[in-house]
Amino acid sequence: MTDEAPPLSAREQIAAALAWWRDAGVAIDTGDAVTAWLDAETGGAADDASPDTKPRAAPKVPKPAPPPQGREAISRIATDPVVQAGGDPANWPTDLESFRRWWLEDPSIDRGGAYPRVAPRGAAGAELMVVVEQPEESDNDRLLSGPKGAFLDAILRAMAVGADAAYLAALLPRHTLHPDWEEIGRAGYAKLLAHHIDLVGPKRIICFGRNILSHIPHEPTQQADNTRIFNHDGGGIDLLPAGDFATLLQRKAARTRFWHNWLAWTDR
Repeated sequence: MTDEAPPLSAREQIAAALAWWRDAGVAIDTGDAVTAWLDAETGGAADDASPDTKPRAAPKVPKPAPPPQGREAISRIATDPVVQAGGDPANWPTDLESFRRWWLEDPSIDRGGAYPRVAPRGAAGAELMVVVEQPEESDNDRLLSGPKGAFLDAILRAMAVGADAAYLAALLPRHTLHPDWEEIGRAGYAKLLAHHIDLVGPKRIICFGRNILSHIPHEPTQQADNTRIFNHDGGGIDLLPAGDFATLLQRKAARTRFWHNWLAWTDR
């Protein structure tokens, strides 16, 4: 059996994103000045909603186009255990802007696939680096441009993390149907991710998706909130592991646990 929840439709994901913080019990900021995070998005008072009231219908989101004709439906990750994805680490870019271009263009990153490569976005030295397993199926020239990205935006707003304070990245360069995580590990994407984090130099890291922890060098802390320390050449960076977006969207207990872990993590 697997712990992963079945995928939601785009309509279900957007509707759940608007309501999930309210379900987790964090519809307002509990700081000195009370802020109704959800009111700004829904146009109504979160506390006045009846539990029997049906959620507002979410806007229609067009389904992503199917994989191009004549190309494999399953993206092929560079899985040769002898060849490091990205080639010789000595030749990897040493600045963030060059890394972004290289991530999109260099043939050694992967062996192609039905979906386009998508660049990370954000600035070096970000307060928070968000790492996901892979781009969304609908992503083209912007990472997390679909329902999962809208859900992440709601999370960041509730955390009072500005858009310019977050750096968004994915472990894989393109959306991949049914990725084989063991083969991805043998291909060396962990080293690529560690190098990417070193170039960004964030203050903190959140990883959404249980497959990422096995592809990132880390060690557990002595805290009760399941936090980790990312180990790299310059020292350690606080890391918070979280469930995948589908699990957080569908399970109230997972949302509540994640929120409490976030509060404990940021209060330290």
